[in-house]
Amino acid sequence: MKKVKIIFWLNAEFSHFAIAYFLQKKINAEFYAVIDITNKPKKFFEQQKLVNFDKIWFYHDNVIKKNNIDIEYLEAFEKKYSLNLWKFAINERLFYKYNQFHKFTKNEILSILEQECKLFESILNESKPNYVVMQDSGLHHGNLLSEICKKRNIRVIIINVSKFGGGCYLSSSIHTLDNLDTLDKIKPRGRSIDRKSTRLNSSHLGISYAVFCLKKK
Repeated sequence: MKKVKIIFWLNAEFSHFAIAYFLQKKINAEFYAVIDITNKPKKFFEQQKLVNFDKIWFYHDNVIKKNNIDIEYLEAFEKKYSLNLWKFAINERLFYKYNQFHKFTKNEILSILEQECKLFESILNESKPNYVVMQDSGLHHGNLLSEICKKRNIRVIIINVSKFGGGCYLSSSIHTLDNLDTLDKIKPRGRSIDRKSTRLNSSHLGISYAVFCLKKK
């Protein structure tokens, strides 16, 4: 039987690293990681022995400043995946007017997108994952990887913290329940308003819920 292959998207928020740590104790699988981290904490991931990743890729090592742009590749990429890359760019706050430190030119943005697309395609071609476990990165490149995976029929698993009830749920998109067209399909459990209010008031959101939910699986 072939091993399950899982890519984890990791950043400075360590809940997904903790999930990889606990999950590796439970299942026999190939673990990979795409790490979006700055230089200072990078050394931790280079030296850590807690999670035995088969391979890791550092995002910032693969997206650098360069002048030439392969427009033909970008056009072919958009056609291949039915994606409009400029929508990712125009919704990225770092590329927009709110960035007070650097004004990105059109060519700089296209160069970054090109390198991201090539990096993600290379990672997926090499690792051939069954699952990609990630969170809402809040930036365009995390969303870009998610959309590429969906187009390639790779299951994306996002751990969402529930807005009500003090738990977590898994879905393929941020703050979205999979396979649920309407809330009317959820069967009531006969809980009273007082009981729901008590549970809401006692809720504590944190990364422990994400770890707890996966351990329960």
